[in-house]
Amino acid sequence: MLEHMMIVLNAGTHIQIDGGYIYCLSSANDGIDSNGTLSVTGGIIVSAGTTSPEAGIDCDNGDFEITGGIIIGIGGDTSTPTSRLCTQPSVVFKTSSSNISTICIESDSGEQALVFKMPVTYSRSMAVLFSSPELKSNTNYTIYTHGDISGGSNYFYGIYTGATYSNGSSVGGFSTSSMVSSVGSNLNRPF
Repeated sequence: MLEHMMIVLNAGTHIQIDGGYIYCLSSANDGIDSNGTLSVTGGIIVSAGTTSPEAGIDCDNGDFEITGGIIIGIGGDTSTPTSRLCTQPSVVFKTSSSNISTICIESDSGEQALVFKMPVTYSRSMAVLFSSPELKSNTNYTIYTHGDISGGSNYFYGIYTGATYSNGSSVGGFSTSSMVSSVGSNLNRPF
């Protein structure tokens, strides 16, 4: 189990993450890069890649399975989880907006699935992959950016707990009636 390490993960055939706290930050490439398959069953992961075509999480056309854990991948692009293999909802948010410093994902009933302060900002387009048990099935969510975070605690590399998010701008909505949702487009390379 990896605990509070700052690394870049790269593998030729498979990456398996079953728990722990993982922070990946790349200054030139993908944060997490599997040239084969990728499976996440647990843990808390924040992975930041550089600008396009690099990704927070890159699975190079292999199966990308998410069945647990909290995953935030940010970068110029991202791989999309393989819907048929996933049992936990996720969303891919792509935008051509620059210098986004905060993100909030909130349900229609006002429950916050994510309050996040970016550990790095991107001056060009970016993509965010988010998956968490906090994303409830068959629920509508709205994504907000550029808001203010107050109170609470910075739990792990920008993930806040117990915080209040205010003054954000809505950038789109999605429903977890699908296992994998998409919001926006930044016209980067497909995976």
